[in-house]
Amino acid sequence: MIKFRQLLLTSGFLLLLVVYVKWNIGVGIGCPVTNQIVINEADEGKGEELRAGKPRDEEEIAETRHSVGREEFRGMNGLEKKYNLVIVGAGLSGAVMAERASKLLGLKSLVIDKRDHIGGNCYDYLDEHGIRTSKYGVHIFHTKHDRVKDYVQQFSEWIPYEHRVIAKARDIDGKAKFVPMPPNQQTVNMLFHENITSKEQMVDWLDKRRPSRETGGEGYRPRNGEEMAISRVGKELYEMLIKPYTKKQWNKYPKELDAEVFTRLPYREDRDDRYFDDPWQNLPKDGYTKMFENM
Repeated sequence: MIKFRQLLLTSGFLLLLVVYVKWNIGVGIGCPVTNQIVINEADEGKGEELRAGKPRDEEEIAETRHSVGREEFRGMNGLEKKYNLVIVGAGLSGAVMAERASKLLGLKSLVIDKRDHIGGNCYDYLDEHGIRTSKYGVHIFHTKHDRVKDYVQQFSEWIPYEHRVIAKARDIDGKAKFVPMPPNQQTVNMLFHENITSKEQMVDWLDKRRPSRETGGEGYRPRNGEEMAISRVGKELYEMLIKPYTKKQWNKYPKELDAEVFTRLPYREDRDDRYFDDPWQNLPKDGYTKMFENM
């Protein structure tokens, strides 16, 4: 008798569960169907409708749009089927990815960017005087790799340009001098009245001014930009050149910056006065924007 009663209760519970599920599906409660596009329309303000979007015609979606079933990919619903990839950012990385995907794999990309132009931070244009202007600051293209050089030459003619920086600093006597930056043999000779002529002499001069293991300890690690810069060029060059240069460039002192920023701090052990030591340094003849258009 007890078993029969338990069986009856269980059967009744399952029947109610089936009815409940069918009712939910019938009235549309629960997750929205996947053939809806997520449309961000703030003026709707109706919770579920705002999240789910507006229903689309089934045949139209099947023919021209991607249909995504998983909740986490719902934002991709409605993307035209002619696109295989969505690339966020129309700068150098995004443009190269789109070009490579097209040429090597035959894929079609939709490239989107929050800015109203292509090219990212390399974007340039001709101003009202016909002068090419870099909106976000000048970019010099430089590389050590032949494959990179060969690749970009497909999309632009290039003009050789080697960047050189002259910094104003005071020598050990307090006299103003204009010296090469990054610091090299000539920089040290002008500021400290030295006569360094070889790489070995330059390394020896720097080593005497860099923190030693005895000073910093065996496991010493620079904690900020100042300590990292001093570990590379010594206290004197840091105070004369690196510290004021950083403040002028970034409006922050090296001590306020992360140590990793200064792991790339350039300095020379020879007389090379170029800012970059890469063998291929150029600027695109018709500007970066034109190069991106060609890509």
